[in-house]
Amino acid sequence: MLPESCLSQSAADKAEELQDPSRASALRCSILPSAAALAFQTDSFHGFLQAVPRNGFPRRRRSRRAWAGKKSERFKVSGPSTIQTLRGELCGRKVALILCGEAHEDALDLTRKGSIIAAKMGWVPLDPLELPRAVDVAAAALHHRGTLKSARTWAEQALARLASGAEAGMDFSGSLLVFCESHNPKDRGNAWLFPPGTLRYVQKAGQDKSTCYFVWDDLDEDARWVRQRKVQGLRVHPSEHDAIVTRRKQGRLEENVELFDDWLLRHASDPRVQLILEGPVLETEVELHEEPGVEPAPLSHRTLQRMELDSCDEEEPEDDGQTRRFCGEDGTGTFLEFLRRRVLQHLDPRRIRFMDPRELGDPDDEELRIRFQSLLQKPMPRDLEEQKADELGLAATKRPMKQWVKQALGSPTVPSWEAFFGASSELLYYSPHIRGDFVPFLACVLKPPEAKRRQGVLLEFFQHLYCGKVSDAFAMLRQDGGARSCLRVRSALHLRPDQKSYKRRQDVRRLIPVHCAPVDRFLKARNSDPPRTWISDLAEQVKKGGAEDVVRAAQSWYLRSVEAFLSNPKAQDVEGDYFVAWLRECHREIHDDIDTSDPALLRSRDRVPSLSNPTKYHNLRGIHIPGFEDAMAEIVSFDPDAGKPTTKRQRVLAKIIIDVFQLRMVDLAAILLVSDRVLQARIGTEVVVILYAGSDHASAVESFFRERGFRGDHLPRAGRVGKDYWYPDEPRGLQLPSYLHDFGDLFSWCNTLASAVPGSFTSCPASGDERTASPARTRQRRGSYTSSVELWLESVTRDRVGSEPLGPWGH
Repeated sequence: MLPESCLSQSAADKAEELQDPSRASALRCSILPSAAALAFQTDSFHGFLQAVPRNGFPRRRRSRRAWAGKKSERFKVSGPSTIQTLRGELCGRKVALILCGEAHEDALDLTRKGSIIAAKMGWVPLDPLELPRAVDVAAAALHHRGTLKSARTWAEQALARLASGAEAGMDFSGSLLVFCESHNPKDRGNAWLFPPGTLRYVQKAGQDKSTCYFVWDDLDEDARWVRQRKVQGLRVHPSEHDAIVTRRKQGRLEENVELFDDWLLRHASDPRVQLILEGPVLETEVELHEEPGVEPAPLSHRTLQRMELDSCDEEEPEDDGQTRRFCGEDGTGTFLEFLRRRVLQHLDPRRIRFMDPRELGDPDDEELRIRFQSLLQKPMPRDLEEQKADELGLAATKRPMKQWVKQALGSPTVPSWEAFFGASSELLYYSPHIRGDFVPFLACVLKPPEAKRRQGVLLEFFQHLYCGKVSDAFAMLRQDGGARSCLRVRSALHLRPDQKSYKRRQDVRRLIPVHCAPVDRFLKARNSDPPRTWISDLAEQVKKGGAEDVVRAAQSWYLRSVEAFLSNPKAQDVEGDYFVAWLRECHREIHDDIDTSDPALLRSRDRVPSLSNPTKYHNLRGIHIPGFEDAMAEIVSFDPDAGKPTTKRQRVLAKIIIDVFQLRMVDLAAILLVSDRVLQARIGTEVVVILYAGSDHASAVESFFRERGFRGDHLPRAGRVGKDYWYPDEPRGLQLPSYLHDFGDLFSWCNTLASAVPGSFTSCPASGDERTASPARTRQRRGSYTSSVELWLESVTRDRVGSEPLGPWGH
């Protein structure tokens, strides 16, 4: 036991210690000799705590909650699904990573009432003038007699019964309710319900004024207006969209919820903060390179010309005015786009970097696309296939086209390798009705392997392209005439089955901006010599900054993660998009008879009910996507000399393989940009890097830096806020802990007793494989206060080992 003289203090000494830190330090030093001896004689922290009376040392008042601050004092934050905070040391800097993962929601959805993204449906009054003719009530699916109020309730319940019955999985938005008032006040009115697809008209001159019309639609007026504008082919200008969102945010503030952009701009005033967003790379980072002595690609191979027409061309007549030419949106509605515009408007561009080069040269943003056009020093040569179509007098099918699409098609595309391979995501996720084929490039353009596996050749090609010099990647491509005719993923000419006449395919440059491998000219990193792609030059810059080991580890991780992903695409793709694409192309009868609205859930199901027959189930357990080796074997089996086009199975496999390389390339860019942002600070300083991207990208970055020793220990809930999956009817506001309101807390945690005293329990794993702990245990390890015992023992250990104590920043 310690002498009582060392443990007793007068009330005046205690008060003076709490008010004067220097006095407190002196009081602790006065008991160091005997206490230090006891600490190391007990050889354990638990023994020390049992030996020393707790009331002998004044302590700070302990907070009841690790989430500091009352709920009413701080806003919840809506935007990201999860926020993972990691801390560690990189290149001599103390780094805090705040990784925000989102589910690519629309800004309008995040600003709905209660921050609930699910649309609240109801009966919206419809102007009779919007109907072309009088409604044929005899064709109504259901009839009801009653008042207008009871009719609306009845119709809503009827749709609910249909949705849970034989019509399960059907979208009932757009259903029409017709109510006709009775001329006799004592009689009840008549109501007729028309689900989608059942509405019929009669030849009648006018509408009865006593008849009311209601459509089952979103009750959010702003969301309806934006959707109607897009359906009409009118682009919603970003300034209009942002003004609507700004107005809606005021209503959410009254609910104690703020949008993530307000939280970010408020904390970005901290000079330690660096920002990385998932968004298109700016034109200031690249320049156009022309390869000397290389001619543009020739006409496409006949196998590409014989590929079937797009789905809309095959299944709908050419003179149908209702045929939609494009299914994609204009890119102005997502919260990521809104956030990108906000930070560029209010923050210093030198503190912001964008990590997605998959649309390099042709982004969705109209202003950025115009700035990319300034990189063209001279007009781009016209495509040879377009010239051939004009010579043959082939006219494109006349279809309704949105005005903003017409304007975009008037400007040439600035080619890049990133955008060429980036078309795979557009074809898989957003425009599966558009035909595109990477099989000829993979099977005929890449040089055949000598002693390597075929997938090894593809890995080496992308390693040179994204981690080395473009010239080394070009050296792996065949240059003969037959191979050069396979450089395209889509031909502008369609060779009819009789093989005697051609038809001009529709122009889809807005969906596939670079439809030919850019071997003659492409965007390279600015001032890179020899030419390098943007991400390859980024790695070189990080190497020069002193993080060569991080670059080597990241590039090695890139190739390993691609190969691991492609070994079992169905299991690795937790979002399920690849599995739905595989069903569409290879099991169309099942795809069209099941509900595919939730790909993530569908991928994990063994069997799913049929939409056409509720008593029937489709077995999905036995449906698998071939692994990397088997998929490449199917792809290289393609023989262009056979005169047959590739199969849908081969095409979807090639798209999945290319898209995985592109997906992990974005993750590699994020990892390198984190290192780049850290290197902007001086050695020994503190850096806060905020990354906002899709959840899959944020998880990949987290996985890599955990391997590098970063961890979330000593933070509430191990530094994690939110969850991976949210139901549509759940409020999206996140209650943030204190360290996300004051970044100083990220660097001011006390050194732990276990790191200071040899032989005590381990509070921080040295590796990135962090144990999962309950919130209570995490708060206990982290500590919401610093007692005098801890400060005293820290000073004891420092004197003992002759160096600074180990803490959460060291190993």
